[in-house]
Amino acid sequence: GCNRAMDTRRPDRGWANAGELVSAVFLLDRRPFRIRNPQNRPAVERTDRALFGLVLLSRLVELVTISPNSDTLPNMCGIAGFVSIPPLSFPRGVLERMTGAIIHRGPDAEGFFLDDHAALGHRRLSIVDLAAGVQPMYNETGSHVIIYNGEVFNHAEVRPLLEKAGHKFASDHSDTETILHGYEEWGPEVLARFRGMFAFVVWDRKARRMFVARDRLGIKPFYYFWNGRVFAFASEIKALLEHPEVSAQFEPAVLSEY
Repeated sequence: GCNRAMDTRRPDRGWANAGELVSAVFLLDRRPFRIRNPQNRPAVERTDRALFGLVLLSRLVELVTISPNSDTLPNMCGIAGFVSIPPLSFPRGVLERMTGAIIHRGPDAEGFFLDDHAALGHRRLSIVDLAAGVQPMYNETGSHVIIYNGEVFNHAEVRPLLEKAGHKFASDHSDTETILHGYEEWGPEVLARFRGMFAFVVWDRKARRMFVARDRLGIKPFYYFWNGRVFAFASEIKALLEHPEVSAQFEPAVLSEY
């Protein structure tokens, strides 16, 4: 389904659905960081030993569950991948299995990106700008790469602002490219400019920084796993379970959280 979710109060442990996730930033270095959320609420600062994450939470409004065997289950895009603090030791096949587990979400195409620390995979259902909307998508210089599931309803209103600021678009109608250039221009503050339903990941190859976000109402799913070494994510839990670091083993110690 599109909106399966679980409430989690400990995002640094195990796997969970980011049903309340607005945005998160992960830096692969040892420097603390501080940013403000799009609503200019007081900033939240958090420092981990090697991976720094900021998660801004909002209330989960609605939970909708659709059976995987239901004839009404719609096609939609899907994303999956992982980032590792030490250089990646997992083969490309891991990423391919993760995206293969959600092939029903995007039957039209698949795409992959891998470097020394990040692996991004995408399953695509083509809706707009079929030729130019291939993912993962890169900016003009190749310094940023994005994978994305959803639709930004007002991307045509945001695009002229980016063009005026000097950003060069390769596509005519791709909201994916608008998100990518928007993040380049405004950073996390770009979320305040978008109206829509979305879950996306941007990887900054030079800074080795990953930014992930989802819409405020939790329409588009984003599940994630973090064990102190590897941050893995996917549109569905079944894709997470294809990663060798992720186990479905029951953890009695965290049962009370649910």
